[in-house]
Amino acid sequence: MNYIMSLNNKFKSQIEFNSFKLKFEDYSAKFAVYEKEQQRNINILREHTGRSLDTLTTREIKPTDKFIYQEEMNLNNNKEKFSIIKNNIVEIEKYINTIGDADNFDKVMDSINALELSLASFSNTESPFPSVIPSDSPFVRHAVISLFIQNQWINGEFATLDAQRIRLSEMVSAELDTLNEPQLPDCFGSSRATRLAEQITAMDSADSSFMGNNTISSFASTYPTCDIYLGYPVCA
Repeated sequence: MNYIMSLNNKFKSQIEFNSFKLKFEDYSAKFAVYEKEQQRNINILREHTGRSLDTLTTREIKPTDKFIYQEEMNLNNNKEKFSIIKNNIVEIEKYINTIGDADNFDKVMDSINALELSLASFSNTESPFPSVIPSDSPFVRHAVISLFIQNQWINGEFATLDAQRIRLSEMVSAELDTLNEPQLPDCFGSSRATRLAEQITAMDSADSSFMGNNTISSFASTYPTCDIYLGYPVCA
């Protein structure tokens, strides 16, 4: 079927990539809001508490201090993940429209695998909400609550984006496996393969539901049996 796929020049992987790219563009707009809000909240906490882990001893560190530090780490990690995904999309885009070439298909798969490994290196541990907010200031309380809510929100948005990435990975892997199957021309010859592809395409249309006897007889002669050996078709 990969010969028919190449004839029609249609790969579901390309469609899935476009969906992933659109989802990332949506995520990108939301991430800009998240980044701005988180940095603003962190600055408020630093200003109103006057506390920094850089100047505190271990005994002086309180749960809220740890919470602020963890949120700074979350913000930096999320910014790094955002950058990795953005660069990976640029890399995939170089080859996705020419994946009829098996080498380019491999490059797309390699980029997707590299992205998965990079994202797996980040911890998914969420910050616990501090049991005590050491300030009566409404600014501090609002900043702590906002930090927590914004982090929960962006984690949910990222989970949606990552689900789209997983679908893309599965689609590329499946179509790459199909591309590595024996080509019809290898087993039938180019002219027969073209006729067979055209007939199967016609069978998929609304006005054709069977393969006629004349068509079947054109493939009745003996043709070789093909296997895959070391990634290449070997026909007896």
